Amino acid sequence: MCFDSHPAASADDALDRESIMRLSRERAAERYGEVFACIVYVGDGVWDALACRALDIPFIGIASGERAARLASEGAVRVFEDYLESDLFLESLHELAPAV
Repeated sequence: MCFDSHPAASADDALDRESIMRLSRERAAERYGEVFACIVYVGDGVWDALACRALDIPFIGIASGERAARLASEGAVRVFEDYLESDLFLESLHELAPAV
């Protein structure tokens, strides 16, 4: 996958999830010339939830069953089984990142 035209960071840039997320945020700020007022992270792993909690970033989890319960217990503000409820998913994004 080519992300050359989008600011991003990956495991090639740093080892721990928090550092990857910080670097991605820095690259986005450089690229667009501003610091974003709000960031919402979407992921499917407990490590995502833990990193978001450490960085004080709202986290939306994607999982079902026990895994969904675990993401919620680790701080996910919402958990969806999948992206099929796209309207509800987008509504949740807008609630967590209101226009400023």
